[in-house]
Amino acid sequence: MTLPPAVEALAARALGPARPVADLSWDHGEALVVAVESTRGGRAIVKVHRDPRTYRTEIAAYRAVAGPLAGDVPRLLAHDDAARALVLTELRGTPADRLPAGDEALHRAAGALLRRLHDAVAPARLRHWRRRLAGRLAWWVERAGDGVLAPADVAAARAAVDAVGDAEPLGVLTHGDWQRRNWIVDGRRVRAIDLEHARRDVWLLDLQRLWWGDWRGAPHLRAAFLAGYDPAGEVALDPVAFRAVAAVQLVATVVWAVEHGDGAHAVAARDALGAVAAAEGTPEALLGDAWAGPRG
Repeated sequence: MTLPPAVEALAARALGPARPVADLSWDHGEALVVAVESTRGGRAIVKVHRDPRTYRTEIAAYRAVAGPLAGDVPRLLAHDDAARALVLTELRGTPADRLPAGDEALHRAAGALLRRLHDAVAPARLRHWRRRLAGRLAWWVERAGDGVLAPADVAAARAAVDAVGDAEPLGVLTHGDWQRRNWIVDGRRVRAIDLEHARRDVWLLDLQRLWWGDWRGAPHLRAAFLAGYDPAGEVALDPVAFRAVAAVQLVATVVWAVEHGDGAHAVAARDALGAVAAAEGTPEALLGDAWAGPRG
């Protein structure tokens, strides 16, 4: 395993002479992620992005949360714009997707950490929110090939977006891919990695991976997470906004999964998208036993 010369030089500037010791990249190939070890004994993570947008996003996100989440997200040690490479501190612990999925304490701790992330940057109104959602949905629909998306699902997604009307909800700094594979567990402490999809958006965005994944058929995990996120029960879980966000995210997931040959992920996302379509006009049915007014 070798690193490109420019990336190897970047790691050396941050750590001193270093050698790669583990390839941590995902199969989708969107980034090269390698653990490196310095001859001085330290370790770090080198990440090389294919997409300049995710590279810029991740740098900005780590800078934004460096103070509020110090110790609970990697620290940016060095970066190289030409190589689209970052050197990050390595977080001690075990990726949560290697641990039992049904641990309520894990989900509660992850909820508390997510709230800290959402509070790390001052919230701001999402102006022209419906237009933003519609644009994002149109981009993914256009990107999909023939037969990838059912026309009825696309129509339902568009209707869900239209239903938000002129709402301009508060936007927070969202992670964009909040799920167990991006949590690092060290004892009772949960930390987060991979901020390449971070953006200002509604807090509901960061429920999507879990809602249609770990929490399906496991409302106790959802309740534990929300109790960690919002102990006082003051945050509203708006079903109309939730359905719009879910529709756009699930369309994107179907298209992305098909593009990357992830058949199982595509099937699960299509199933969830069908649930969103079936809930048209009855958002309570979509939220199920979580529907109870504020938060749920």
